[in-house]
Amino acid sequence: MKRRNLWRAMSDSNYDYISNDAPTYWPTDPRKLPDLLDFFVSHGLPRNNRQIHSNYDLSSDRTPVIVSLSTAAIDKTLPPKLTTRKTEWNIFQHYLEEDTNLNIRLKSPADLDQAAHYFTTLVQKAAWFSTPAQKQQAPFIPNTPLHIRQLVAAKRRARRVWQ
Repeated sequence: MKRRNLWRAMSDSNYDYISNDAPTYWPTDPRKLPDLLDFFVSHGLPRNNRQIHSNYDLSSDRTPVIVSLSTAAIDKTLPPKLTTRKTEWNIFQHYLEEDTNLNIRLKSPADLDQAAHYFTTLVQKAAWFSTPAQKQQAPFIPNTPLHIRQLVAAKRRARRVWQ
């Protein structure tokens, strides 16, 4: 109930939450599940000017979270991905069907490690084969101040009206 009230109040006031979506409370009772208790509430802070991470240095049942705020955009590197929106899943499936070897010996731990490596490599190759290479785009620099972006938008509107 309190969770819904908090969410409704934040939505009504146009507030935003900052969280890393990972548990921050680790109960000692094994029957209880870890829970996310620590988060930040913000208003009017651009999403690309903040960064959040967990601090695992302390030994406690809580994992503190640290938010870093900046006046300029924080460069966030995305983790590498095997597939994109343009992945051809039919080609991916066909590649796996044609190249999968099901006659693998699984008698020892070494055999299991080798089979896991084979499967991982096979999935990677299928993804690379079925996903077109992405074009390199010019780097987007979002560090333009708000008043400059507003002036550029006004200039573009005036050009549209003039044309």
